[in-house]
Amino acid sequence: MNENLKQEITKLFTGKDAHAFKGVVFLFDSIPEKKLQNAIKNYASVKSGEEVVLLYEYSAKEGFVLTTNSLYVNQPTYSDCSVGESAAVSNIDGFSHRKGKGFSPEEYIDIDAGSQSLTIQYMYGKPLMAALEKTVSILKSGGLAGDPGPATQSAAAQETTASEWEKGEKQGEEFADKLLDVADKAKNAIGKLGGLFGKK
Repeated sequence: MNENLKQEITKLFTGKDAHAFKGVVFLFDSIPEKKLQNAIKNYASVKSGEEVVLLYEYSAKEGFVLTTNSLYVNQPTYSDCSVGESAAVSNIDGFSHRKGKGFSPEEYIDIDAGSQSLTIQYMYGKPLMAALEKTVSILKSGGLAGDPGPATQSAAAQETTASEWEKGEKQGEEFADKLLDVADKAKNAIGKLGGLFGKK
C-alpha cells in the first residue's frame, strides 16, 4: 500500500475521536510485534502478500485484525461476537451499530460481508464503525494487496502523460514565439508613428 493511503487511514484514527482508539487500536508499523504474533497464532491466518492495517487486542487470544485483503475476528468472550471468523475486504458491503440488550453498556458492530456477517464488540462502537467503514472504502478503492493504488500509473498512462506534457510544452513555445512576433510588430508600428509625428 502506498504512503498516501496509509496517511489517509491513519488520520481516521488520530483525529477528533483519537481517544476512542488510543492504546488499544494499533496501525501499520506501530503494531507491537508480540501482539501481532499472538493474533496470527490464535486466529488471524494472515496470508503472504497481505499487509496488516490495524489490530485490536482484547486479550492475547481475542480481538480483530484488518489487513489489506481480510478482516479476522475472534471474540469468544461475547456471545454475540464472531469466533475465529474472517471475511474478504472486497466482500464487505456495510456496517451497522447496536447496543447490548437491556442495560448492557456493550456496543456491537455488525459487518455485512455478502454471504456472511461478522460481529465485533468495542467500547466506542460508533467511532470505530465510522473509522472502519472509511478504511474499508479506502482499501477497496486502491489499497488491496496487489493493487498499486490510484497514485501509481501504468507504463501506458505514464507514456500518455509524457506525450501530453511534450505537446503542451511545444504549444507553449509556439505561443511565446507568436507573442514575440506581435511585440516586434507593435514596436515597429510605434516607431513609425513616432517618426511621422516627429516630422515638421
